[in-house]
Amino acid sequence: MLIKDYCSDYFLRFKKGVDDMDIKSVRIPGLFGLSIGFFDPMNGGKTEALISELNRAGYYNYNAIAYNHALNTRERDAIVIDGEKPFRAKTVISVDDIKDDLQQRILANQNLTFSPDQRGKWITVEGIPQQAGYPLRVVGIDEANLFTLTPSDAQKMIHFLDWSREEGLAVYLSGLKYDFRHLPFGYIHSILPYIDIQISKKPACMAIRDNGEECNNPANHTQRVWSTEFAREQSLDQYFASEPAFDFVDKDGTHFFNRYVPAPFFDRTLRIEESKDGRIKYLPVCNDCTRVPFKQETFGIYNTLVQGDHSFGFLGQSELTNAIQDFLVGEGWVERTEEGLLVPVPYYRHQVGGYAPK
Repeated sequence: MLIKDYCSDYFLRFKKGVDDMDIKSVRIPGLFGLSIGFFDPMNGGKTEALISELNRAGYYNYNAIAYNHALNTRERDAIVIDGEKPFRAKTVISVDDIKDDLQQRILANQNLTFSPDQRGKWITVEGIPQQAGYPLRVVGIDEANLFTLTPSDAQKMIHFLDWSREEGLAVYLSGLKYDFRHLPFGYIHSILPYIDIQISKKPACMAIRDNGEECNNPANHTQRVWSTEFAREQSLDQYFASEPAFDFVDKDGTHFFNRYVPAPFFDRTLRIEESKDGRIKYLPVCNDCTRVPFKQETFGIYNTLVQGDHSFGFLGQSELTNAIQDFLVGEGWVERTEEGLLVPVPYYRHQVGGYAPK
């Protein structure tokens, strides 16, 4: 087995759960047949680690290919870090597309012939740079959480990881375990038992405390913030009047004071377009600094619906009530009947673990 042939004592320690080890201490061939996951809050270095490993494959005379999801409209056919140094990738809409594309590329790669002097030279194969004569054995999947938004998606990912293991591929995934509400992001937790190595290096909290100093404690969460202009666009700025601004240091070192507020709990899960122009931003934060306002109000309305109460009179704030109702419907917590009533969606246990809407 390749794992036996190439494993080092470091790798054996790593497999036993030593999280602070450097994956670079393991030779790429020693990772064939395994899956490696980089899971951190936003701006925690996941993508950098993924790209670094894909680049490392070439030093061992292997080709690598990366995939990203079409839902990530910020990037097309590339994985990008802070808008710079793009790594060419193929944009797809499902894990099935990844498997189909990989099978075709691996077969085509095996059928290509090159003279000895061409070996290792860069060529382009269907838009993806590859090195002539090197086998394709390393795969990177960015934003893995976007590939596991439903139980069906998660099941497909599990099947893909099993297939990759049989094919002897090294598969790297990067993504979020939790959304900005600190809730599981889709069904990504269902695939975690099938990932052989999980790496998490906590970034520093980027919040600015009340005393004006940067926090810098280890971050556990992803904080989403709205610009004050975006809050006005949502007709919700009045509800943030009593909510202190969320001051922070952006990843480029820019300090923001009194320009952003913490995104409400009832904000929708996916917001990608708004992050392009700065209307929303993400940053890693610690337990002390994280803020998710209106969580109590959201569950207040949801719990009354579960109990069959449709009055909502206790809030006394129509815009806020409507925004929460829209969230509950849009995220599948409740559904609207023909009579206009909101009824909680029943959940059932699905085969990848946990519960999903009917």
